Amino acid sequence: MNVLFDYHELLGIVETEVSDLSENTIEAQQSTYRKNKKKDRKALFFIHQGVNDDAFEKIARAKPSKQAWDILMMSFKGT
Repeated sequence: MNVLFDYHELLGIVETEVSDLSENTIEAQQSTYRKNKKKDRKALFFIHQGVNDDAFEKIARAKPSKQAWDILMMSFKGT
């Protein structure tokens, strides 16, 4: 999956969570935030597509891709 994330330029999004915006943000910050949230959703979609039903149950409620990825990494370390 790392290769897939790297190819689609999503690896940074999966490794670090997209932080929320503060109230006083400029248009450029809002634009960057929207782009990063879109990338986060795309990464989460790829994660969902790449796991079996058992793994999907573990990550189904995860909102950011980083959270889903961390859950998967922890579950694989335990096996």
